[in-house]
Parts: sequence; structure tokens; C-alpha cells
Amino acid sequence: MVYKYYHVWLILRIVLLLVNIFMTGTTLLMIGERDLFFLPMILVTVLILQVIEFILYINRTNREIARFINNLSHQDLSEKFDVKYAGQPFRKLYGSLNKVITQLENIKLEKEAQYNYLQIILSHIKTSIISVREDHAIMLVNDAARELLEIEEGSDWADVRDRHARLTAEIDRMKGRANKLIEVTINQELRHLSVNVSSVVILGARYRIITIQDIRSEIEQKEIESWHKLIQILRHEIRNSVTPIASMTETIIMLVEDQLGKAKKPWQLSEQDVEDIHSSIQTVHERSERLYHFVEKYRSLTRIPPPKKQKISVQGLMKNTGELFRNELENNGIQLVTENMDEVTVIDADPSLIEQVLINLVKNSIEALDGRKDGKIILSVRETASHIVIKEEDNGPGIQPSDIQDIFLPFYTTKKNGMGIGLSLSRQIMNLHGGTLSVESEPGERTAFSLVFNK
Repeated sequence: MVYKYYHVWLILRIVLLLVNIFMTGTTLLMIGERDLFFLPMILVTVLILQVIEFILYINRTNREIARFINNLSHQDLSEKFDVKYAGQPFRKLYGSLNKVITQLENIKLEKEAQYNYLQIILSHIKTSIISVREDHAIMLVNDAARELLEIEEGSDWADVRDRHARLTAEIDRMKGRANKLIEVTINQELRHLSVNVSSVVILGARYRIITIQDIRSEIEQKEIESWHKLIQILRHEIRNSVTPIASMTETIIMLVEDQLGKAKKPWQLSEQDVEDIHSSIQTVHERSERLYHFVEKYRSLTRIPPPKKQKISVQGLMKNTGELFRNELENNGIQLVTENMDEVTVIDADPSLIEQVLINLVKNSIEALDGRKDGKIILSVRETASHIVIKEEDNGPGIQPSDIQDIFLPFYTTKKNGMGIGLSLSRQIMNLHGGTLSVESEPGERTAFSLVFNK
């Protein structure tokens, strides 16, 4: 509509110019006649005024549009066009431009409201969040990050580096999407920080999103809970060993003392007394041996050697594990399936330690499948963009939900003659490799353990 009005008025001015030019030319041919002497001069004057007005008309439109675009480029939406004193075509044009300005103002206000809303949400999040552009400018930071890293208004990533060189160096070494636990001293206080870094490209610029969470209190709480559970298990195991020893010792004392509490002479002991003493001493010996082995197992948990890492084939590890248990599997009628054997998957690990983990897991599965006719154990490996996962799975009775949270605790066991060492030892070995050992189970259906290695 605006263009239509503008187009009509432009054509009208051109037509009037052409009419005036025609009339001026005609009168100039008739200039010899006395009555027409002043008419050409008047028409020429009018023609000049028409040309000037036409140029101003064209320039006015260009000038107003240029001013509009210039204001937009400077994000200045405060100035609007005066519609009241504008001509008909300009009134429509200015009205349309004012509508555009109003819409842009609303969009700007909406974005500012969203940004403020985001800032309010971020200020309530206890996790430190920082967004750093590729030129090291800090584009977004919440209150938790300001407090933790002492980030002042107008600071950039270089300023944070100056204050916290070790932490920022660790973060700068994290490429792509990565997470890491970092111990660092901030304000003379040791912090346990869980750091996550991811990268994103927005409008051609690369940004790093950094989240930092102080997990010291969570670690301390978990340590306390673990100690409580461990103490309960230790107390239970020691009491189970010491109680029979005390009981048998009391029985022996009763057998070798008379009514006055004095030691009997050898000939005062009957054959039955000797047998009872022998049986009691045997029980004391067995319980003492068990307690000794228990202590030795406990010591083994703290004596895992540092891993001697090297490039090893996962398929080779699975094959070796299968060979070690071949006879036992056949005797128990259990099928061992190894998947992805045609591929070559390499991990950086200590072969003897990781093989020990697989041995512990397969041994547990064999015990779980005892008496089952269709027992099956599956060893497989899969590779993702950031991890290599070795999975050991069986179709045994599974693990009850009440037990699954505790199976990695030292000395916790659901087996009658188990010591509760294997899984705890296996998880420690995986932790030493910078990986994880996790479990998932469906009672009555399956149990699967996953060894996750970072690439």
C-alpha cells in the first residue's frame, strides 16, 4: 500500500513535468508574439521549481530510509517518524516504518526479559557456570562462579588464569566435551571440583561452556557412609569369628578345671573330655585361620600396584579369559559367547589387572549360574566417540535392588562362602585406570557389568 501511494505521486510529478516541458517548448516557438512574451519565462520558472521539488521528493524518501537503517545499525529504536506532518504517501511509509520499529522494540524487550530471567535462574544454581568466547571474553557467568573464582565485572578468561593458574590450565587441556575431577587449592582451602566442558558454535563464534561443582561435601558424606558400612561389615565378620572362639575357649576351660577352679590332672580327663577339647581347639583354629585370611584380604585392598599401561587388544583379553575358564564352563554346562571378535579394539591399560577384573566377573557369573541348565555368559565390547565399554553379562538370578547399592563395598557379599573382595578390588582397579565399573540387573533375568574406559 505504501509503495502504491508513493508510485502514484511519483508518476503524477513526472506527468506534470512532461506537461510543463511541452508547454514551455510550445511557448518558446511562439515567443515572437507580443502577448506571449512573459509566458515562457513563467513556465521556465515553474519548470525549475518542479525539478527542484522532484529531486527533494526523491531525496527525502532516500534520506528517511537511510536514517531508519542507520538507527537500526546502531540499535537505536528511540526515534520514530512524525506521521502527523507528513504528506499522504509519506504518512503511510512512516506509519509502516514505525510499526517495524515497534515490533523490533518488542523483540528487544522480550530478549532482555529472557536474558534477565536466565540470569535469575543462573543466580539460583549452586553449580558455577561460565561461558567463554574463543577470544577469551567471558560472555556469561553466574554468582556461584563469581564467588568461587573471584571473577569481577569486566574480567576475561586471562584474568581468571592469573588468579587460578592450575585450575584453568587443567580446564584448557580439556578438549571438546569432557569431564574431570580436579583437586585444587582456592583461598588456602583444598577443593574437590567436578569440571565439565563442552563447546558450541553460535553465529560463527565458538564458545566453551564450563560448569564447576564443588563436591567436597558430597565426597565427605559418601566417605562417612562408606566408613559406617565398612565398620558394620568388619564388626560383623570379626564378631562371627571371635564369638565361637570365646565360646570354645570357655568350653575348654570348663573341661580342664575342677569344681574349685583348679587345673585337672591328665588322668582326671575322660576320653570324651579329650575329644571335646580337641574338637574345640580345631574350631578355634579354623576361626582363627578365617580371621587371619580376612585380615590378609583387607590388606590386599590397599596393595593394588599402580597400573603399567600399554596398548592391548580387548578381543585378546576376552579370548584369554575364555581359555582360562574353558574346562570349568564345560563341566558346569555354561555357554560362553564372545562378541565383536572380528574387530580390533585397543585400550591403554595394564593387561594383568584388567584380566583380573574379567576373571572376577566371569567367576562370579559361573557361581551365579550353578545348577542352571541354559546358563550363558556374554563378553562383548562396543566403542563410542568418547568411551570403550567391555560388558560381561549372564542370565543368572540377578541381584536384588536392596543389594545392588552395596555389592562394591569391601567384604559385602550375598554368597554363603564369599569374602566380598572381588568386586571392590575390581572397581579400584578400574578407578586406577581412570575408568568406571558399573552394574545393571533384572532380578530373575540377567546381570551385566560394564567396564568403561575413556579414550
